[in-house]
Amino acid sequence: MDVLADERLVIELKAKAALLPVDKAQVITYLRVTGLKLGILVNFGGEELEIIRIPNFVSDRPARPFRTGAAPSSDQWLYPALTRKLRAVLYEVHGELRPDFMHMHYRRAVQIELGMRSIPYEVKKEIVIPFRQQPVETRETRMILVDGKVLLVPTAVLGITPKLIGRLRQYLRLLELKIGLVANFHTSSLEIEVVRI
Repeated sequence: MDVLADERLVIELKAKAALLPVDKAQVITYLRVTGLKLGILVNFGGEELEIIRIPNFVSDRPARPFRTGAAPSSDQWLYPALTRKLRAVLYEVHGELRPDFMHMHYRRAVQIELGMRSIPYEVKKEIVIPFRQQPVETRETRMILVDGKVLLVPTAVLGITPKLIGRLRQYLRLLELKIGLVANFHTSSLEIEVVRI
């Protein structure tokens, strides 16, 4: 966080043309982690100084119930033992953190849980798009390749969109993989979308 005032107040400073929902979510995350009661989001980048008061309603509310949901039909899954372990990892992270955090927090928590369960993984920070064996573009990504077989995308979005699924399909083809999972931690019920090619 930018400023911790009197060990009671989180102050997050920005210099942007306009604040985005992720900026407010960042302050909420700081409040939830620290247990402090109030955050102030200050933006110096607009035409006028913008100050938003953000009270901590997150840590005061009771835990939201979450459900594991029915397992998808077996024809969706490859590597049943591995994908069963992955589902357990995702539900463990969701049950522990619950909603209200940002993508990076869920992604890091999934990595920690994979490590604790001795499931091999690597973080794919970039994907090279080739044409005739020559690189055309290098895209920055934040995906987890589990055991060299399953591409995992932990996220926190309002909903899994066709665009997100299409992008994952492209990455699966580029990496010559057959299955990917998008795990959306945004709501009280973890959403897992299986993508096969």
